[in-house]
Amino acid sequence: MQSQKILEEFDNGDLKISFEVSHDEDIDNIIKSWLPDIEVCEPKKYRDQIISELHEYLDRIEN
Repeated sequence: MQSQKILEEFDNGDLKISFEVSHDEDIDNIIKSWLPDIEVCEPKKYRDQIISELHEYLDRIEN
């Protein structure tokens, strides 16, 4: 993916990656395509959004 840049590779195999996107919807799609192997660090609004959506999803499937 051309919009993807690996910023850092860690000894444990983790990667710090940045993406260049043109629409907020692209961000959502990228994040969800990497689940469960992703942790959104920044921007905080996307981190909070994905955490909230995952909690809502878990609440639905647990009930």
